[in-house]
Amino acid sequence: MVIRKFMILALAAIMTLGVACEQPERDWDDNSNTQGGTNTSKPDPTPEPEEPEYELTEDDKKVNLEMFDLLNLDYSGLAAVKKEYNQKHYAKAADELVKYMRYRTVANPLNPLTDKTITSAGKFIADQALELRFAVKLNTWMEGGNYYSFDDGQGGINWDFVAPGAGDEFYQKHWHAWFFYLGQALFATGEEKYFDAWKEQYADWLKHYPLPTEKVDIYLPENKMWGCLSLANRITSQLKNLPFFFTSTHFTGDWLSTVLVEFHKTVEFSRANPYYEKASNIRLAQDVALVQAAVLMPEFKKSAEWLSEGSKNITDQLVRQFNADGSPLELSPSYGMGVIENFRATYEVVQANNKLSYMTANYLSMLEKACMFITDYIYPDYSWECFNDTFAQSVGVLSRNVGNYAAMFPNNGKFKYVGSGGTSGTKPTEKLISYPVGGFYFLRNGWDDKSTILIYTNNANPKNYTHCHHDNGTFSLWSRGRNFMPDAGVFTYGGDNGLDDIRDRNKSAASHNTLTKDLAPIAKGYCAGKHLLSQEQSGGVNVVVAENKSYSDLSHRRGVFMVDDTFYVVVDEAYGTAAGVPVNVSFHLCADKNKGIDVVTIDNQSSNYAYGAHTTFSDGVNMKWLTFSETHTGFKGESGTSYYSEKLNTETARKFYRLTATKQSASDVVRFITVIHPDTSASIGAEFVGAYSSNGTTVKVTVKGKTYNLSYKL
Repeated sequence: MVIRKFMILALAAIMTLGVACEQPERDWDDNSNTQGGTNTSKPDPTPEPEEPEYELTEDDKKVNLEMFDLLNLDYSGLAAVKKEYNQKHYAKAADELVKYMRYRTVANPLNPLTDKTITSAGKFIADQALELRFAVKLNTWMEGGNYYSFDDGQGGINWDFVAPGAGDEFYQKHWHAWFFYLGQALFATGEEKYFDAWKEQYADWLKHYPLPTEKVDIYLPENKMWGCLSLANRITSQLKNLPFFFTSTHFTGDWLSTVLVEFHKTVEFSRANPYYEKASNIRLAQDVALVQAAVLMPEFKKSAEWLSEGSKNITDQLVRQFNADGSPLELSPSYGMGVIENFRATYEVVQANNKLSYMTANYLSMLEKACMFITDYIYPDYSWECFNDTFAQSVGVLSRNVGNYAAMFPNNGKFKYVGSGGTSGTKPTEKLISYPVGGFYFLRNGWDDKSTILIYTNNANPKNYTHCHHDNGTFSLWSRGRNFMPDAGVFTYGGDNGLDDIRDRNKSAASHNTLTKDLAPIAKGYCAGKHLLSQEQSGGVNVVVAENKSYSDLSHRRGVFMVDDTFYVVVDEAYGTAAGVPVNVSFHLCADKNKGIDVVTIDNQSSNYAYGAHTTFSDGVNMKWLTFSETHTGFKGESGTSYYSEKLNTETARKFYRLTATKQSASDVVRFITVIHPDTSASIGAEFVGAYSSNGTTVKVTVKGKTYNLSYKL
């Protein structure tokens, strides 16, 4: 039995070996089963199961998928967005992003959504926009109480429309200033029509002005929608406006993808096209936009790169935008205040989001000087002078700005006092304030509404910045709530031959309270005001002396005295190689809303080589001017009508008077003395004591029988 079992096992083994020997030689690179079998061919590899192609829904197709490539989906708070995106639910991912944006924790001091109110003026702008009447600039370019219509006659938008007389400045339509008021109206009222209007108008603008994909000359007038200032304004305004619009129930994910992709492209386009002049408010606006975009849109992949670049640039701009004394580089207070606001708002944004490490340690100290200049420049009634392309501002705007300075610098008592209208802080006592680098000087007798303030400006503008007028040595006078010598202002930035002529007229020296050679304009290269003296003298006298070589052959030196905190004496001396030419000194006065130019009476004292004027306001707040000419040759006193402007396309007629005398030889010096007194009945006399000296001047002035010997030494 055992033998039989053994034989059966042996036979089985022999048969197995026989089968094995009959198998073909194995290809050892093949992945078939090595345990034997009857398959004599190489098997095909097992194919991977194909994943069915995902079909996008109609809502998915509306979403600009480029948005997801631009975003850092790992950013805190975007988990739901990433989840839907990974599942290719693009519409749902975009809708989740809308929810995130609506409730995200990024601090936006530009618009914290804390005030659900809107002024009547703001509501009016929003309602006008519903009718396609766009407020390109607040209270500007209007007709019959309404903003001009952009309606193309078929219910569409005519973006090519230009308001009559607006000139080049109407390109500001590409800044979309009225969008803010649409957002504010939406937030205040909850009415979705304001959101719908914004979406329709912005979408239409995008259709007409797609981002250039090729190199364009952004400095050409036809490309101003892509000019540096337009880019910067659209970026910063959108950062301010979007929080309003995110509250809308009509805000869809596909529209968000359009907005964010366009925003990102605009930032990148702005980075690639910086304004050519680094020390300009336009280049600063671009740098500010970059920093604010980086901090307030941290969800973008490039936000860290934006912040690193932008923070370095904006810190450098602090040095570029202001002179060492705090005066604005372009010598335009209006633009200076705007520049300060850019720096202040950016600092607030960076601070609120814990990014202060990106700013330099001296950021605040440098900014405080600039804020001080604006604070000194504002009159007690919260008006200011329209020097160098400066426009009138409302009480609210000026008080709010100084209030912001007080909040930023809580230890500065002057900011608190001026910002609060004198209800808090420390009342300043300064009567002579000088900003000698820029050429601004303030001679004042107080800091309340009963004060008198003379602002003397001798522009230090050797680089010929655009906003600085060629009016060296001019001054203005505010007293007891009235501006007696308002600056000529700007009226227009030009744009055609007629507007260019008006701009040249308003910028010219002859339209200002200063000295000219035969009424000729001061040419480029001759606006380099030089500070000579700022001095508080004994006996209640303060004096400022500055000089400018206004022409190649004639220099103008002007000394201004404030005496007894009551009246002013202006001493003008013209010297140089000019010979046989008339020298003029002009004074442009005020007007009255009721009596117009007749509120000024001309005082012709030509027989005494003097000429002047006085006002006749019924409230008793008046002023008297009387100018004496030391030079009698070619003497002429005259008066006429000139104009001043506090806002674009608006000007007011007023009277001026002018004295002219002939500079006979190269060694001759033409000299004038002007006395300005608040008592129109005061008897006034004035004369020079001694000949002209480059080292100083002495004059004798008699007012109401009292003699004042005034002098300065250099």
